[in-house]
Amino acid sequence: MHKDTFWIGTSRGVNKYNVHEYHQYYCTDDSLDIPDNQINDLFRDSQGRLWVVTVNGTSLYTDKDNFQNIPLDFPNKNGIQILENKDGKIFLNMMHNLAVYNPQTHKFDVPIKIFDPNYTFNNRCFIDQSNKLWAVTPLSLAPLQLLHTGTG
Repeated sequence: MHKDTFWIGTSRGVNKYNVHEYHQYYCTDDSLDIPDNQINDLFRDSQGRLWVVTVNGTSLYTDKDNFQNIPLDFPNKNGIQILENKDGKIFLNMMHNLAVYNPQTHKFDVPIKIFDPNYTFNNRCFIDQSNKLWAVTPLSLAPLQLLHTGTG
């Protein structure tokens, strides 16, 4: 992917800008498109992959100028934030649940079912300098302990 490309997530899909082109990506019936037009987060990981987080699933942009939807065997597919720790592990904040990307199966596992027990509907996750994952809500600040998920 070209490093001078700018990506913007909107409520009407994803926009890609560079010096030579402008392109919009939308949710359609094609399995190689984003799963929804409501974009909640865009994230470029340490491997250079672009993650697109929507209210109805998460995708990776491919070198074929399309998207690979990442399976999530969980009723809630609404991602609000994606982040990566120093070990390259990818986390998906789904408001009350936390998913972890499993590179062996190419899907998200959900090791933490409820990390916002007060259902504040307002949380963010952060990774500190010691590589510890934290959940922050209006009522709490708590480290998250993951069970082993086989994700390395």
